[in-house]
This record gives sequence, structure tokens and C-alpha cells, in this order.
Amino acid sequence: MTESSTNAIEVTADWDAEAKVWVAVSEDVPGLVVEARSVDTLVAEIEALIPQLLKANGHHVEAQARIEYHLTAHVRSSLSAAA
Repeated sequence: MTESSTNAIEVTADWDAEAKVWVAVSEDVPGLVVEARSVDTLVAEIEALIPQLLKANGHHVEAQARIEYHLTAHVRSSLSAAA
């Protein structure tokens, strides 16, 4: 697991306009791929999966441990210049 200098897990989310869902992935947590229609749901699913996937990938995670993560969201869109 590669982590930033603050030891936070980096998660990136992109808006899929065609599917109308957020898609989040992380190179720091193998297997983390989450799709959700809202950011709130996305965050809840990320927070549920990160500890599970860290354990599944062989990382020792204590029940009381705090796991810091950074979620960066990207939206690509276009708008009319007349707006």
C-alpha cells in the first residue's frame, strides 16, 4: 500500500455522466472500486470497504485504529457560454 506523506489513503472519484454514478478507486487499497449515485452513499460505502479490504490484503488493522483517507472528486462537464 502506497500512502501519502501523511499516511492517508488516497481515493479518487469520477462522475460518470452516462451511468449517472460516482466511481471511486484507490491504488492504496487493492480491490477498492465503489459506484454510487450520491456522494453521501459513496462515502459510506468507501468507509465500510476500506477496513475490510485492508484486512483482506494482509494488513493488520486494529478495531480501534483510525484510518485516514482523502477523497478527491472530479467532474467533467460543459456549459453554454450564454448561461
